Amino acid sequence: MWQRFPRPRLRTYLDAPVTAHRLAWGLSALLAIGVSAATAFYLGYDRALRSVGASAADVAAMRADGKRLQQSVAEVQKALAVMQQERDMAQETARKMQQDAVGQMDELSALREQLVTYQRMLGAQGANGGLTVENLHFSPRGPGVYGFRLLLTQVGQNAGNTSGTVTVRVLGAGSAQPVAVVKDFRFQYFQAVSGELTLPKGFVPQSVEVALQATSPKPVRVQKRFKWEVGS
Repeated sequence: MWQRFPRPRLRTYLDAPVTAHRLAWGLSALLAIGVSAATAFYLGYDRALRSVGASAADVAAMRADGKRLQQSVAEVQKALAVMQQERDMAQETARKMQQDAVGQMDELSALREQLVTYQRMLGAQGANGGLTVENLHFSPRGPGVYGFRLLLTQVGQNAGNTSGTVTVRVLGAGSAQPVAVVKDFRFQYFQAVSGELTLPKGFVPQSVEVALQATSPKPVRVQKRFKWEVGS
């Protein structure tokens, strides 16, 4: 009878099992497939670019141009931010200059009032001019709202401190009720009195009556009327 012997395993020239040989062939096949796929993709990509009139070099150039454009946009945005900051600083400077100008105008107005007072005192030459209202000025502050400033003076020999109240009454047309504001005063030679009043809707001002009522050192009443005029 024939006796069966185990079939010997085939070996490669490297004396490796057949399974390892198959694995090597499989990896080689996969590598070849990968190279073929990459080549096909490149050829297809290049053909697609050529179909629209562009090559890989053109795409690279366009990408470089895109980067340069992005850098240019960033630089423009940075320059715009600097310009906006400079504009804000210029606006703030202009606002401060405007405030300074308003303060200087107020100071100039006060100096003019003092000059008028000194001129009056020098022109009195010792005569007793008494308590009076030198001038009155109105300025707009809003719809129907006006600020006022008036100068009170007292000229005379041995003039002492005088105190009391001043009433500013705006008289309207027809039977309209006057609008009045009362302020206190106390001074020796002159004092600027300022305040604010609001006229009702439809009120048409025509004149202003200013009444001084001194209570010290002795009761004195002085009244003066002005034409309604509004400055800037």
